[in-house]
Amino acid sequence: MRCRCIPGRRQRSFRIFSGITDARCCSRIGARTFLSACSAWGQGSGQECPRSDRVRAKERTMFRSFLFTALAAVAGLVTILVGCRQPTTTPSAPATTNTNMYLDHAQPRLPTIKIWLGAQELITEVAATHTQVATGMMYRTNILENEAMLFVFGRPHQAMFYMRNVPIPLSCAYIDNEGTILETHAMKPFEEAPIVAKTDNVQFVLETKEGWFQRNHISTGTVVCTERGSLRETFLGR
Repeated sequence: MRCRCIPGRRQRSFRIFSGITDARCCSRIGARTFLSACSAWGQGSGQECPRSDRVRAKERTMFRSFLFTALAAVAGLVTILVGCRQPTTTPSAPATTNTNMYLDHAQPRLPTIKIWLGAQELITEVAATHTQVATGMMYRTNILENEAMLFVFGRPHQAMFYMRNVPIPLSCAYIDNEGTILETHAMKPFEEAPIVAKTDNVQFVLETKEGWFQRNHISTGTVVCTERGSLRETFLGR
């Protein structure tokens, strides 16, 4: 049998005549088209197409490869869709969990450093970690005249301090990253309404005994420094 391509219909249409199949010609046509032709030829001649088994095996291999790729794509799409449907907010914590990270008791005395406001010196505890800042002066029952607590933040922000679980009156100063006092406030025991800063440039907060700033004539614009230099140099490293 001899296979001859029909002029004008390349790679698609062909005729089969008695004789030996021309493999070079048939290799240019699609596998499915070739199988159809082989089927027609087999029915007419009672013989099996010489290349049918090999083509069928190739088709099965190609189909398995396509099926595997399609299944992998579907699995990836499902994974993406499931991920997109995950909640974007953290679920509410149980009532027994302290989401604010403050302690339920007075925290131990923190590391201290000497600071100066003009000629006035204060022995100051430094609250730098999240838990230390969140707990602050909670549950403490006294503070001496020359004592204070300095809260250090990683970047300037609009501070909002309150007096939850604090049984003694205090005063506080909101301070910028240069160590300059921006504003001072009185703080009442157990008051939970936050004292909102007037700017978003607060990087340090200093808490003292009630009325300390007024008694020592410390007002806004005063620059706070430490035994190691400015607040920026001491805590921000620049």
